[in-house]
Amino acid sequence: MKTLHRFLIFSFIPPFIATLLIGMFIFFIIFVFVYVDEIAGKGIDNWTLIQLLFYSFISNLPSAAPLAVLLSSIMTMGNLAENYEMAALKSSGLSLFTIIRPLIFTIVMISFGIFLFSNYTMPYISLKAGSLLWDVRQKKPSFNVKPGIYYGGLDNYRIKVDEKKTDGETMKGIYIADHTRGQGNLVQLVADSGKMKTSRNGDLLEIQIFNAIQYRQLLESEQQLKTRPMLKMHFKEQQIKIDLTELKMQKTNEDLFKNNYQMLTLYQLQNSIDSFTKRDIEIKKGIYEQISKNFTPFYESSKNLKNTHGKVTSLKYYIDSLPVSEKVRVYEKALESLRNQDSYLNSIMDHELQSTNYNKLRFNAEWHRKLTLPLTCLVLFFVGAPFGAIVRKGGLGMPVVISVVLFIVFHVIKTSLEKAFLEGAVDWFWGMWGSAFVFLPFGIWLSWMAANDSAIFDVSSYSGITKYFKHKLKNA
Repeated sequence: MKTLHRFLIFSFIPPFIATLLIGMFIFFIIFVFVYVDEIAGKGIDNWTLIQLLFYSFISNLPSAAPLAVLLSSIMTMGNLAENYEMAALKSSGLSLFTIIRPLIFTIVMISFGIFLFSNYTMPYISLKAGSLLWDVRQKKPSFNVKPGIYYGGLDNYRIKVDEKKTDGETMKGIYIADHTRGQGNLVQLVADSGKMKTSRNGDLLEIQIFNAIQYRQLLESEQQLKTRPMLKMHFKEQQIKIDLTELKMQKTNEDLFKNNYQMLTLYQLQNSIDSFTKRDIEIKKGIYEQISKNFTPFYESSKNLKNTHGKVTSLKYYIDSLPVSEKVRVYEKALESLRNQDSYLNSIMDHELQSTNYNKLRFNAEWHRKLTLPLTCLVLFFVGAPFGAIVRKGGLGMPVVISVVLFIVFHVIKTSLEKAFLEGAVDWFWGMWGSAFVFLPFGIWLSWMAANDSAIFDVSSYSGITKYFKHKLKNA
């Protein structure tokens, strides 16, 4: 490897890694803001929380990779141009494409690596992150009684305390409503003070109460249902244990999530798409058979209709020849048959066909997304590298602003086209590949301008064009 090649590659790799991590962190912060309310206060153990955050952070790599390529290419080429290293290389007879050839090779290798990661590693990460997030979201909040507020996290109990001491266990003014019998608020307990703590394994809530009164309604017989007697008991001290296993996070079987489109490889996605296509054909075939079954016999019999003179006639003339009462009966029967078929078609279209088509589009979009990701990185490199050479600015100032603006434009185009594809408004080419091909001419134009040292941001370079239009306007 030549010294120049090593210099360019080692100039590109550190900014790429740094910007990739920054991009992943930005997308990760968005994830935290979206799900913070569903994660906080659940009493999740540290290891589960670390796993969830780690998988969520790594899953942002495909989204951050194009931004990292764009920003690092602008920074690398901008530094070369700003320090006049680009001018020295060109003065030695090297063209722009000869200079960036090692970077092109590096980007190709990075794009291939990103494809492998997206196709083989991301399904596993998405499976882990998705199943963990589901379990966390389904988990009930951890036991935490606040003074003056009823705690309703337990299905069969309502607990309230008036005062909570600094040790977190000693309580004053304890009220407990017991609904375990499933007949409403039949048992109520009021205590002057007590202590609450969970067992070591977290399965039990142990409550020790002092100077308590229990009110219990007796509704065990028909007579008691009418009179509703109440039993009042005094306790100097009592020990209560409440089961807390329902507050623990339940581990969901990961096999339930494996068929999600984000958790499949390219080959598995293709098999799923083929299955949806086959199902779509079966549904349409069933519709044809249903319609044929109801209307073909009627159509065939209408060909051989005979009038009162025994001659073959058309359906219209046959119906016109019928008495009014018979004619009304025929029309009502035909209308009922049409309504039944219309209801059947609407049911199939609104449920089976629409659901099958929607799922097929989502799986198809993910299949194309895995292939367009490497192409997107290549296209954005050919946008960023010449752009950096033209603006001649390195570091984290101007390149960050330029790359963020370009990436936002690209992301808006990409998101809009993908949404249109999922809605069936455009085909797969424009929906999934359109954003890359929209930016491709821009990258080619920038590369041509950078190769010819064109100052596209220099206003004076456009003076000739301005004078030409002014001359045309005067002579018009």
